[in-house]
Amino acid sequence: MKFLAALAGLGLASISPALAAPAPQPLAISLTADRAQTTQLPAYDPSVPIRVSVRPLAAAHVAAVRIDATGPNGAALHVPLRRLSDGSFVGSLTLGDVGTWNVQLASRTGGLGTTTAAVALTVQAPPPSNAGLIGAAVGTSMFVFFGLGGFVVLRRKPVELQRAG
Repeated sequence: MKFLAALAGLGLASISPALAAPAPQPLAISLTADRAQTTQLPAYDPSVPIRVSVRPLAAAHVAAVRIDATGPNGAALHVPLRRLSDGSFVGSLTLGDVGTWNVQLASRTGGLGTTTAAVALTVQAPPPSNAGLIGAAVGTSMFVFFGLGGFVVLRRKPVELQRAG
């Protein structure tokens, strides 16, 4: 039974890095009087969602904001953002194709619609990770060290205690 528990621990140690859910990637856009300022990552992972947050200059007057994205192969995405109580907008965007995406905001104030200049986002696959191999190596070494150490300790002949007189 202990052996099976140790094997289960070894298996869990080897797959636990893959079980961790990746955090959303940030993209922040602030609208100023003359342009949109972005705070972005150097590159985005195509398999992880991007959390977009937009802070408009005149939050009270902006009725709706949408992200328009054009991919490297010409595919277009239109993602409406949700308005928060403080007047900012948030949403989630997944750019699945590797390459350069052009992203712009489309906002509506009353009956007037405007768009910002496009911002280029780089989407590239992350380099392969060695986390699974490292976890397996650590789990295996712990299994061997503690398993064999425990086996050696338990298999020793018990020391006979002599009774005092």
